[in-house]
Amino acid sequence: MKMRKLKVLLSVCLLSASMPTSVWATVNLDADNNGVDIKDIVRVIQDSQAASEITGKTSFDKSDIRGLLEQVSPVRVTVPKFGTIYGVVRDEMGAVGDAWVTLGDSKIRVQTDEFGKFMLANVPVTYGLKIKVTKSEYIDLYSEPFNIFAGNVRTLDTLILSKIPTYGSVSGYVYGPDNQLIAGAAVTVDGGSAVLASTNGSGYFSIPQLRTGLHDVTVTSGTYEPVTQTIDVKAGNTVITSYKLDQGSQPVITGSVKGVVKDVDGIYLPDAQATITTVTGSTYWINSNSSGQFVINGIPTGIVDLTIAAAGYVDRHFNGITVTANEYDAGTITLARQVGGIAGQVVNGFNQPIAHALVSAATANNVIASVETGNDGRFLFSGIPTGLVELKISANGYETMTLGGVTVSGGSTSLGKTIALTPIAEAQEGRVTGLVRDFRESDMSGASVTIKDLQSSYEQTVQVDSDGNFLFEHVPASESASYTIFMQQAGYYMLPIDSFSVYAGQTVEHNLTLIPDVGSNEADLNAALEKYEFTIKVNSFGGYTGIIHRAIEQRYYLSDGLEGLTAFVNNGEGFMQALQNENVSKIYVTNNLRVVKNFEFFDRPIQIVSNSGKVIAFDHYLETNHFMTENVVLSQPPMLGEIYISNENMLIVSADKNANLYLVPALTEGQYDFKMILWNAVRTASAQGGEQTSMDISNLAEGQYMVYAIDGLNRISQPSNVIYIPTSQYPSVPDWAHSGWKGIPIAQGLGTKQVALNFEVKDAEGRPLTSYTASDFSVRVNGMFISLSNSDVFSGFYYNDESKTYNVIFKGTDHAAEYTLSELSVMGTPIQAAPLQITTPGAGTPIQSIKLSLNENTTRIEANGSFGLRIIIQPDSATNKDIVWSLAPTNIATISEGGYVNTKGLGPIAITATNPLSGVSQTLYLTVVDKQVALSKVQSYAASGGNAPLTLEDLKDTCVGNIVDSAFDNYKRALIAQGAAFQYASSFEVDTLIRSIIKDLTALLNQALYD
Repeated sequence: MKMRKLKVLLSVCLLSASMPTSVWATVNLDADNNGVDIKDIVRVIQDSQAASEITGKTSFDKSDIRGLLEQVSPVRVTVPKFGTIYGVVRDEMGAVGDAWVTLGDSKIRVQTDEFGKFMLANVPVTYGLKIKVTKSEYIDLYSEPFNIFAGNVRTLDTLILSKIPTYGSVSGYVYGPDNQLIAGAAVTVDGGSAVLASTNGSGYFSIPQLRTGLHDVTVTSGTYEPVTQTIDVKAGNTVITSYKLDQGSQPVITGSVKGVVKDVDGIYLPDAQATITTVTGSTYWINSNSSGQFVINGIPTGIVDLTIAAAGYVDRHFNGITVTANEYDAGTITLARQVGGIAGQVVNGFNQPIAHALVSAATANNVIASVETGNDGRFLFSGIPTGLVELKISANGYETMTLGGVTVSGGSTSLGKTIALTPIAEAQEGRVTGLVRDFRESDMSGASVTIKDLQSSYEQTVQVDSDGNFLFEHVPASESASYTIFMQQAGYYMLPIDSFSVYAGQTVEHNLTLIPDVGSNEADLNAALEKYEFTIKVNSFGGYTGIIHRAIEQRYYLSDGLEGLTAFVNNGEGFMQALQNENVSKIYVTNNLRVVKNFEFFDRPIQIVSNSGKVIAFDHYLETNHFMTENVVLSQPPMLGEIYISNENMLIVSADKNANLYLVPALTEGQYDFKMILWNAVRTASAQGGEQTSMDISNLAEGQYMVYAIDGLNRISQPSNVIYIPTSQYPSVPDWAHSGWKGIPIAQGLGTKQVALNFEVKDAEGRPLTSYTASDFSVRVNGMFISLSNSDVFSGFYYNDESKTYNVIFKGTDHAAEYTLSELSVMGTPIQAAPLQITTPGAGTPIQSIKLSLNENTTRIEANGSFGLRIIIQPDSATNKDIVWSLAPTNIATISEGGYVNTKGLGPIAITATNPLSGVSQTLYLTVVDKQVALSKVQSYAASGGNAPLTLEDLKDTCVGNIVDSAFDNYKRALIAQGAAFQYASSFEVDTLIRSIIKDLTALLNQALYD
C-alpha cells in the first residue's frame, strides 16, 4: 500500500517546479553509474540521512520530490540501428531469379539469385515496412507490412509472383432440340460478322484467345434460332458453356455437291458411287455418268462426309465438307487401283531361318520389287499389282530358287508359306551378326568389333553402323565352339559372351552389351550414379573392384556377393536405404549428402568411406557410435546450450553452432515443425557457435515457453526444457482500457466459413498504435492460443487508416459454427476486455457431385497434344462453383487453371477437379499414349492382310473411342477387308478409316442388340 501511494505521489510531483540543485550537492544520486533514473530517486527518498543532508529535514515533502525528479537523466545506451531481411521469391513453376526486391519506397534493392533467394542488409529501423518485388512479365508484388527493429534478423514468408495474363478463352457444346450435337454451327462475338469458331463433328467449339471482360457470344446454325449468352472472360481462365438451339420456322435450306471421278491414269470412271452422309446419319447417293461426272442435289446445309467408291479401286473419303445453299464443287477425285501383298519365310534344310536372303517379285520378266529377309527369315511385299507374279530367292551359300504362279489379290496378302533353300555343296562359310547394346543409347557408329577363332589364327574386324549393328561375312565354318567376339570402347566395359560355333551357309547372331567403366575416377562414378545406370564397372572404390548393380527399386548400388556388401550412394535417400540393408557393411559416398528423414537401421558396425572429403548432414539426431568413417564428416542438427533469465529481463541462450534461435509458447505434447516455429515465434535472435546471445523478454505475456535453434540448412534442434517467464515489471505500450474488438463481426457469405473482424490498439492517452504486424498479435480460439499470422486460421490482415482499426478475416473449419475469441494480445500484452462470440456463415447450396470426361468416349489421349475436358457440376444451383485443377505426374502432362491438359510424355495420369469450398472432387484416370505408333501398327496390320502383329491395346491407343473389347475379332476382319485403302494412306486418313470402321461396327452391334 505504501509503494502505491509513493507511485501516485511521484506522478503528481512531475507537474511541479524544481528545487535548487545546490540543496543536494553533497549526496550522490547516481549510485549505479548508469545515469540518474527513477530507481535512484526512490532510493534517496527512502533514505532519512539523505533527506537531512539535502533539505535539513527528516523527510522529503512534495516540493522536495519535484526537485529530485528534475534531476532524472539516464545514460544513453548505443544500440544497433539496422536489421537484416531474408526471403525467397517463387512463381507457380518454382524459384524466380533476377527479380528486383526493393525496400519500400527507398533506393535499397537487390536481385534474387538462381534459387530465388535474397538478403537486404543494413535495413534502417522501420515500422509498417513493405517489400516490393518486380520483374518483367510479372505483376508487381508487395509483402504484408512488418517492422524491423535494431539488430533484428527477419525471414519473410515466401513471396509468390504471378504472370501477367491478358486473355482468357471460351469453349462449349451446341445441342439441338432433340439433344443431338450440332456440327458446323457458327460462333460470333459482340454482334460481329466474323465467325471466330465453328463446331466440329462432336458439336464442340473453342475460342482460344479472347480479351478479358463481358462478351455477347452468339451461336447460329441453319434453320435453328440463334442463341446469345453474355460471358464474363477472366484473365488466364476458360469459360466452359453450352448452347441449346430451337428449330426455327423457316423452310429447310438445301444445297448440292458435284465432282468428277478419274483413275491414276486420267481415265474417267463411270458408275462410281458418290455418297453423302450427314451428321444425323442420313445418306444421299448417285453414280457417275460416262464422263465420270456426278451431282447430288437436295442435301441439307451443314457439315457432311463424302465417299467415292468404284469396283476394283480404293475408296476415297472426304470429311467435314460444308454444304451451303450454293453448289459445292469437290473437283477431280482420283481413285487408286487396288493392290495386294506377298509374305513368307525363307529357311534352310534344318528349318532354321535364313537372314539377308534376297527375294525379288517380277511380272513378264520385269522386276517389280526386291526385299531382304529379316533375322527371322521373313519377308513382306506390299503394294503389288493384282495378278500372277514370279518370285526369285537367293542367299549366300545357297542355290537360287524360282517360284512362279503366285497369285496377288486386291486388299489381301498371298503365299504366307515357308520356302526352303538348298545349300551349295562346296560352301564352307557362314556369317555372324549382332547388335551393340548400350544402356545410355550412345552413338556407337564407327566402333570396332573383332571376331577371333581361339583354335586358329583367324581374326576379322568390322565397324558398327549408325544403328549399332555389325556383320562378319565369309567366316570359316567350325562346329567346335571356338569363336568369340570382343570390343574395346573408351569409357565402356563389354560383358563377356560364351564361345560359339559357325555353321556353313548359316547366320549366327550374338548381341554385345556394354556398361559404363568409370575406372577409379570418382567424378565419373558420381555422374554414372546420377544417370541411374543399371550396371557400372568400378576400380578401387572403398577397396572394391568389379561390377556394381542398381538395387531393385532403391536409390543405391551394390557390389557382387551375398553378404558383407559395399553400397555406393550419391543421395540421402539411397544412404538411408543402404543403412537398412543388413547385408551392407560398408557405404561408399560419392557426394556431400543431406539426410532429411528420421529413420532406423540394423544395430551393427558399419564403415562410411570416400576417396575424398565428404560431409553427410543429418536433419535429425542419430546415434553414430556404430559408424566408422574415412574421409567423411557426419554433421548433426544444432544443439542448445545453457538457458537462463538475467536480472535485466533478458533470456540468455547459446548453441553449439551458428543458428537462429526462436522463443515459442510451450506445447503440452508433441513438437513444433519448421513452419510452426516461424509462425509462433515471439522472440528471435542469432547465435554464433558456442557464444551466448540474449532475447529481450520485457512486455512478454506470463507463461511457459521453449527455445528452438535452426541452422543454415533449416535443421531444427531438440526443444529446450520448458521456461517459465513471469510478468514483466514494466508496463506495455498498448492500454487494454482503450483497446480491443470494435464493431460487429461480419459474415463473409454462404459457404465461406469466414467472418471479418475489427479491433483497435491505443495507448493510455487514446492514441492509435498503427505499426504492428499480424505476427505481433495472438488470440485464443476456443481455448487454443493462435498467432494472427497463422494463414490456416486468419487472412487479409491490414491496418485501416480511415477507421483507425486493424482488420482481419477469421477462417473457421465448419459452417454455422460458434467460436469464442479470448485473450487478444499484442506482443504478449492482453488488450481484450471481454471474449468475443462469433458464428461462421451457413453452407448455402453446396456442390454434390462433379463429373469429368473427355470429348471422345475413351480413356486414352495422344502425347504432345492439348485437350479440353468436359465438366458437369450438380446441382446447377450450387452457391460456389470454383474449381481447382490438379494433375499427376507432371512429367507426363500438365493442366492449366481452366482445365486444359497439355501432354508431353507417356504413361498413366490422374486429373482431379476439386471445389475448395465443399471439398467435393472427382478424379479422371487417363493414359497418355503414342497415337502415331498405334496408327502405324493398325495400318501395317490392315495393309499386310493381317500378317503384321496387332493387339487390342494397339487399337485402343489410336484414341478413336467406342471400342468394344469383345468385338476385337470383328474389327480385325474389317481392317483386313479395307487393307488396300490403308496401303498409302496418311496418318489423318488412317485415323478416319479406323473411325469409320468402328462407327459402322458399333451401329451393327447396336442393331443386333436392340432391334
